[in-house]
Parts: sequence; C-alpha cells; structure tokens
Amino acid sequence: MDQMKAFLDLPVGTLALLAIGYIGYRLAYVGRDKPHKAADTVFLSLVWAAIAKSVSATVLAETPNLNPAWVFTIAAGTAIALAIFWRVLGQEAVFKLFRWSRLLDHDGQISAWDTLLARGPGQYSRLLVKQKDGTALLSDDLGRFSDYPLGPCVLGADGSIGLYITDIMRADEAEWTSRQPADENEAHADFRYTMTFIPASEISQIQITMPR
Repeated sequence: MDQMKAFLDLPVGTLALLAIGYIGYRLAYVGRDKPHKAADTVFLSLVWAAIAKSVSATVLAETPNLNPAWVFTIAAGTAIALAIFWRVLGQEAVFKLFRWSRLLDHDGQISAWDTLLARGPGQYSRLLVKQKDGTALLSDDLGRFSDYPLGPCVLGADGSIGLYITDIMRADEAEWTSRQPADENEAHADFRYTMTFIPASEISQIQITMPR
C-alpha cells in the first residue's frame, strides 16, 4: 500500500510519461510478450517513455511558448506512432537482418506455436487442420477472409483454431468436398459468415502455408 501511495505521489508529468511508456509497450508487444519478465516490461515501458520525454524536450526547445497540452499530445503521438511502426515493420526488419547476418536465428518466443501467434494470421496463405478423428479441414486463400469478422483465422493461445472452412475431407473419404464459408446474399447479412472453432484437444496436426 505504501509503495502504491509513493507511486501516486509522483508528479503528474512523470505519471503521464510512464503511462505513455506502458501504452507504447503494449502496442509494440501485445501477443508477443509471453517470454517477457517483469524487468522486461519495466525496461521496455521506460524506453517508450524516454522517447516521449525526448520529443517533449525537443518541442519545448523549438517552441517554448507552446501550450503544454499540445506538447504532451505531440510527445504521446510520436511515441505511440513509433511503437506501432516497430510492431508492424521494425521488429520483423531487425529479425531478418539478424538472420541474414547470422547473428541470431531465434525470435525469442518460447515455442513454435508462440512464433506463429506472434507473426499473426495475416502472413499465412492456407491453413489445414487435421482432427484426431481423421477429419481434415482446409481454409484456402486466407487473404480473401482478411475483411471477415475476426480476420482470416483465429489462432488461440491454448492451441485452439478458428477458421473459415473452404474444403473438408472426412476419414472415410478420398476427395475434398467444397464448402462455402460465407453467404454472399445481402439479405442474409445477419448470419452470413461461418467460422468453425476447433478445441486444441481435438487437433492432431496443423499445417500452415506461407507465401514466398
């Protein structure tokens, strides 16, 4: 309790910077923070807070009479924009550079499944799920589902899968049977998309195809 009181007694400006730092951290690493420890969270939050602090100092140096609210808005916006940039492009670019230079060939995730979760379903082109009863479920050309509810597919942290089934082949069948995961009739707009969820306990194998 005393530690919380001491924290809340910090100047408002300091609290605001810490809040910006944590928001930046969450934007940059949400879904990719499973390996992070408390020290990682604190340090990375301080990195984004330091960026906001540097921007605010630069703005004040250039325009000392600017309204403090605008200074804060510019600093927060810059830090958040850089966090999003790092999330969308920066991390992947640095990882590719490390792989190319043979300095590092690991993204820091705990398991292969965590790596798939961190990359996000938008980078995959096809998803095949084989169930323990022998049924195979295929979601082909994932890109066409990008604008569907919940995106092209859902990869659960517990190993579950949500997908729009385009083809299905049961254990006693030798050929695929096509399915239509969406009703294109505008009159059926209230129930037009069908996503199937498969619990991890029912999955025996997952195959994910990625574009070149």
